[in-house]
Formats: sequence, C-alpha cells, structure tokens
Amino acid sequence: DSNPQVAMCLDNIAMNYKDMGDYEKALTYGKDSLNILIEAMGEAHRETVLCRRALAVTYGRLHQYEEKVNQFKEIIAAQKRVLGADSKEPFTSFPDLFMALYEAKEMVQGLETAAQAVSDLQRILEAEGSGAEGPKCRE
Repeated sequence: DSNPQVAMCLDNIAMNYKDMGDYEKALTYGKDSLNILIEAMGEAHRETVLCRRALAVTYGRLHQYEEKVNQFKEIIAAQKRVLGADSKEPFTSFPDLFMALYEAKEMVQGLETAAQAVSDLQRILEAEGSGAEGPKCRE
C-alpha cells in the first residue's frame, strides 16, 4: 500500500523500536516506511527526507556508517534533482553528511565535500545577490 498514512504508522513503529534499542527492527520498519513515502510523495518531500534522516541515524546506531553516509548523500542528491542545482535546501543536510563521513573515518572525503558545498553555496548566494551580506569565514 502506497498510502502516506501507512508510512507514518510504520515510521512511528520504527521510532519506538529505535527508542527501545532494537535497531534491526527499527531498520526494517524504517525502510518499509521510506519506500512508501518515496512512491507516494516523492524522494525530496519533507516527510521522505525526515524518514531517510531517521533511517540514517538507525544505521549509525548499528555502526553501519557507510550506509549512514549513503542516506545523507541520497537526501542531498534527491533534493538537487527535484529542487534544482541552485536550491539552498540541500545544504541543510550537509552538516549531517559531514558528521557521517567523520564517523565512517572518511575525513578527506568530508573535507572535500565541505569545500565543494561552500563553493556551491557561495555561487548560489552571489547569483541571488545575497552573498555579500552574510558573515565572513575565517581565512
């Protein structure tokens, strides 16, 4: 059933299992919820993104850091595909991606990803004419 209400119920079950420390069951219900949300609402919908974030946290609890990284990369890629390359929305997920890369011991990739994210965000802000008003980063 591709009903978002079913997905929300499955997601609630997943959160309860996660709270109880049963991460394997949480993962199962979380994946089922995510699949329904992707089909029913799209990959970049707010509820789908929140579900994928919760799934990423569960992967982290299971020390499956590569899969945690993949979930955050998928959020960013989906938002860029759906919202466009000039959307600022994907940048809200970059801090989570950086932390996941750190946990996966992928610090170099994290630094490279961070540098590219800063460059992309600066380009977007300059194109909108809002690049000069923000705080400056240390050099």
